[in-house]
Amino acid sequence: WTLPLTAGLCVLVFIVMLRGTAEDARANFEKSRQAVIALTPKPIPKERNAAEAYKAIAIVPFKGNPNDVPHFWTESAGVYFDRPAVQDHWRANAAVIAQIQAVARMAECNWGYDQLKAPFKGGPQLAQLRELASLLALDARCRAHQGDHAGAAKSLKDMQRIAAHLRTAPSLIHEMIAVAIESQGRDALEALTYWDTPQREEELLAYRESIRREKDAFARMIECMRYESTISLYSLDGAQSGQLLPQGKRAPFPSGPFRSLNYSSDRACFAGMHDEMVALM
Repeated sequence: WTLPLTAGLCVLVFIVMLRGTAEDARANFEKSRQAVIALTPKPIPKERNAAEAYKAIAIVPFKGNPNDVPHFWTESAGVYFDRPAVQDHWRANAAVIAQIQAVARMAECNWGYDQLKAPFKGGPQLAQLRELASLLALDARCRAHQGDHAGAAKSLKDMQRIAAHLRTAPSLIHEMIAVAIESQGRDALEALTYWDTPQREEELLAYRESIRREKDAFARMIECMRYESTISLYSLDGAQSGQLLPQGKRAPFPSGPFRSLNYSSDRACFAGMHDEMVALM
């Protein structure tokens, strides 16, 4: 009789120990929710929000071959920008370029990235934003080809400002688009310095300023990784606690004292993995 009793006591002790070390999904969810709130950009009135102003900008379409849209060929040789079709497209969008520059210089931007309300759905707008930045790259190349290096540097700087606007959202997708815009600006600068080389010191200094980042790239990536980690833990805690589950759905881990075998260990492993990734950057 001692064997069954001992086995039963062992099971009881194991359950007590397990319950004592189990993660409280509801408490964790509240902590995760507060962490998300702390990292969510603050709302901005629409009239001061650059993200809203970008939506009102529409590029005048290119009238030629859709595969030859000039603002996607901004690394071309200088003579490319003498083509009548390129010049026509540039002039047709003169007012649009001025509008993009004005919005890029706005001080505040909020893309409505609030994970507590709904997942961000800004794919089409982000694609449009890159196209707007491409038009600024075309403006820079055309101006440099005509000898207006000061104006070209301003357009390249405005591309940096668009990238900075993107970085007001804490997500990796915004960072990726920002990096792509910066890359196009640098490629356009490299091309124009080769084909339409600036001669004066002040022009070179203006170009150097035009590609200067406001924040270190690695620091920005770490911020994104931390936010993505926070969002992932928030989703895990919300699902396990039932706070984020649709009605009728069950938690991903079994209920009862043994759920810590999955939820607690997986949460600790997941959090530790993200901390390690940030530490390695």
